[in-house]
Amino acid sequence: MITAHDIAEARRSLGRKLAALRQAAGYRQKDLARELIVSRSSIANTEVGRQVSARDFWVRCDQVLRAGGGLVRGYDDLQALTRTHRVQVAEPTEAKRVTEFREPEGRPTSDASAEHGQDSVVLRLRLDGRESLDQSADEALVFAAGAALGLAAETTTDLFEQVRYIARDYAGHHRWQTFALARQLRDLAFDLSAKTRRPNDLADVYLIASLCSLLMSSAAFDLAHPNTAAGLARAARTLAGISGHAEAEVWALGLLATLSNWRNQPERALGHIEQARSGASSSVSLYRLNHIAARSHALLGNRRATEDAMSQAVRHYPGEAGGGFLQDEIGGEFRFDRARASACAGAAWLHFGDGVLAQRHLREALDAYHALPTALRPWAPVNGARVDLAAALVLAGDLDGAGMAMEPIFGLPVTHRISTIAGRLSAVQNQLREPQYRRSALAQQLDDRITQWAHHQQRAVSDR
Repeated sequence: MITAHDIAEARRSLGRKLAALRQAAGYRQKDLARELIVSRSSIANTEVGRQVSARDFWVRCDQVLRAGGGLVRGYDDLQALTRTHRVQVAEPTEAKRVTEFREPEGRPTSDASAEHGQDSVVLRLRLDGRESLDQSADEALVFAAGAALGLAAETTTDLFEQVRYIARDYAGHHRWQTFALARQLRDLAFDLSAKTRRPNDLADVYLIASLCSLLMSSAAFDLAHPNTAAGLARAARTLAGISGHAEAEVWALGLLATLSNWRNQPERALGHIEQARSGASSSVSLYRLNHIAARSHALLGNRRATEDAMSQAVRHYPGEAGGGFLQDEIGGEFRFDRARASACAGAAWLHFGDGVLAQRHLREALDAYHALPTALRPWAPVNGARVDLAAALVLAGDLDGAGMAMEPIFGLPVTHRISTIAGRLSAVQNQLREPQYRRSALAQQLDDRITQWAHHQQRAVSDR
């Protein structure tokens, strides 16, 4: 019979192996943290077994430390041991509930509306049948362990690890898949909240539900459901507040501000930002909030306030490996780094028609994104920055450069033609129709290609 002690010891053993390989390679903890783009505390906690890092962390450790796959195998062995432990402790009746919990592969899930009080959620979820069988089994076993035992420490640890997986794979997954995975995990957290009355456990499951709602909100917005996105962000804020996690509540308010900016409601966005600032304690939170505020002020045409917000953001820059729980421990979609900040600044300067400043920031953003390994490069922000760069080049009269910037966009698969990119392309198209370009054959050619792109994108949306 595998015990919780056995799992804890296996975790410590894997951590000791990481420490030994790190020291043999001549890395200090902070050096390795810089290479992996995580915090030093993440390395320290993993090495003593206090933290279970996601599989991609061990893959990157293997690559940096040249461990020949040994660390990944150790992580996989630990996960297998944990799964076996869950199977052993799960009662047969609970195992039956697990089979009922799992949905047949390939069958559409139910509508998200009217669930847990979120009446505004109207997305029709579709699973494409390509989800990992192992992952589905893991999710079911987590449910069984929670049902049979209450909330053991391993249960919340595993749930947080699944949040990390969804957040860090946000860049690679299709948005429907992200929404479905986050929804499944959120609903599991809701179920677990009814199985415990311990304050610490409740705080954890409410935080997990909040983070999943935030991921669902971002995905819903990309899928052209802004009302749903706003409803989910509001729910996430409430859940974060119940959990007592100020950082997640601040993130939710920042997302609400971003959504308000996209709906051309900058005054409302600034209201959300002011609320968020009162609870923001980390540098990275203020760094992000000031960049969002800069865009709000730009929408209002207030250049001085935009410059002030950007100056404040620079003062709060946290560095690449230090920012708090969401930035360092969860990461992925919750990481606000210099690339995202530069893209945000470039978009703000576009509102003033300042193509020179916009180009500078957008090229910085693209350089930062392209410096990442291909697997970690987020396709949506990268392509958004490309379109914004094209807009800046059109402002400067460089249609050839604008066409080159948009060339990768025209080749995007239909599944990647999301609303945020479509909205940006529409703005470029309006620029190309300005009087100075009416006799330009190249402007007409680019206009026609955008029209064709939008046609395929709209058909894809209607097919969903």
